[in-house]
Amino acid sequence: MVVGALVGGVAGSRVKKGDAVPNTVATVGGAIFGGIAAREMEQEYDRYKERRAPQGYERGEAKERRRERDYN
Repeated sequence: MVVGALVGGVAGSRVKKGDAVPNTVATVGGAIFGGIAAREMEQEYDRYKERRAPQGYERGEAKERRRERDYN
């Protein structure tokens, strides 16, 4: 998240680079937007990893399911 805020702040500071007065509002806004965007991307990546995790059985669970299937 810190990297996203840093990148956003740098991008915001480049908005009006030619002006004599630095554009502080754009820098701060870019930092806030970058931090929020980085957090959202991190959360989406975590959700993606959870969906892609193998859905394997715990130890012995497969045997138990076969027994249930055979007895029913």
